[in-house]
Amino acid sequence: LQENFFWRKKMVKKKGKSKRTTLKQKFKVQKRVKEHHRKQKKEAKRKGQQVGTSKKKRDPGIPNSWPFKAELLAQLEAAKATSSNKKKKSVQD
Repeated sequence: LQENFFWRKKMVKKKGKSKRTTLKQKFKVQKRVKEHHRKQKKEAKRKGQQVGTSKKKRDPGIPNSWPFKAELLAQLEAAKATSSNKKKKSVQD
């Protein structure tokens, strides 16, 4: 009976290694990452590539004091409608 009891015990899992690090190590890693990103940006700038994401210029709109604002808005709306119609036609073809 004692022999069977020994084999029926479950295996005990060992605890994994702790992921805690010293602050010295943590800040050293952060410093290296920062340095690496800085070097990459510098290299990209040297090669003439765009660094990071490109920002779209925001449309400032039409000021209220603009003369003939209503007509200009109607023109823009018509242009938008024609471009959307062209897109629809190109998709259908």
